Amino acid sequence: MSQLPIALGTYQVKADDAYEAVIKGLQVGYRHIETAQSYGNEEAIGRAITESIDNGVITRNELTVTTKLWPGSDERNFGKEKGYEETVEACKSSLNKMGLDYFDVYLIHGPFSSTRVHQYEALCKLKAEGFCKQIGVSNYGVDELEEIKHLDVPFVNQIEVSPICRQSAHLKEYMEERGIRVWAYGSLSLLSNWREGSRIGKESFSNSEITSMQNARKVVEAVSERSGKTMAQVLLRWALELNCSIVPKSTNEKRMRENLDVLSWSIAKEDMEVLNGLDMGMPMCWSFDPVGGGGVQTKK
Repeated sequence: MSQLPIALGTYQVKADDAYEAVIKGLQVGYRHIETAQSYGNEEAIGRAITESIDNGVITRNELTVTTKLWPGSDERNFGKEKGYEETVEACKSSLNKMGLDYFDVYLIHGPFSSTRVHQYEALCKLKAEGFCKQIGVSNYGVDELEEIKHLDVPFVNQIEVSPICRQSAHLKEYMEERGIRVWAYGSLSLLSNWREGSRIGKESFSNSEITSMQNARKVVEAVSERSGKTMAQVLLRWALELNCSIVPKSTNEKRMRENLDVLSWSIAKEDMEVLNGLDMGMPMCWSFDPVGGGGVQTKK
């Protein structure tokens, strides 16, 4: 992933649209595709990948494919919790749906389940047997990472990172010490049309928080004007400057190209300082109370 800092995200993208998005994304230059068991589009994305390989657009060795296990949670009504064997079966089921022999990266979607340690033990087995090259987690805090410290070090922890939600210093320091990469999602959450039509989390914001977000958006807009880049490009490049990998979602070819372009330029030092000063510890994605705390408060 260090060589592939940007992935094409497919969260909330319906199957038919996901198929078209991946076809276009691979054509314009994306080499990392991200999906999840809970997105409901694995099969469509698999068809797009197979077609693109058959048509000579890309080879399997050039492509990174990530998907995520939906862990389930009896307590949170997230479906039946998966144990060790169910986790192994879920990975193999996703591989079958996508027509793949292995995943490049396989993640646990969140620490929602009381069986999460057994789930990660299953990921270690899947990696050892060649069903996935790298394994990791998503939405984990320090306490949850500590629970699996005796097992293989997670390749990555996918967490919400944006100028207004940079995550706790404790979590970032812990991950850096253990060599766990940060994969940022929600980096575009300050955009007025972010997740258009969705109100995930937004209804819970107070008037003062809304005002703070509007002011932060104005700051990003000013940086956008100074740099001659779109606000989305500024937000994505900001995350890259913090050594995060990113996963912007788009089904629009023009925006796909703009998002890829963030690899070719840098944000001025003074503008980075301004953007870094916007942190309010405010998650914009689906909020939940993580098991044992740890600073992570969101789930994609």
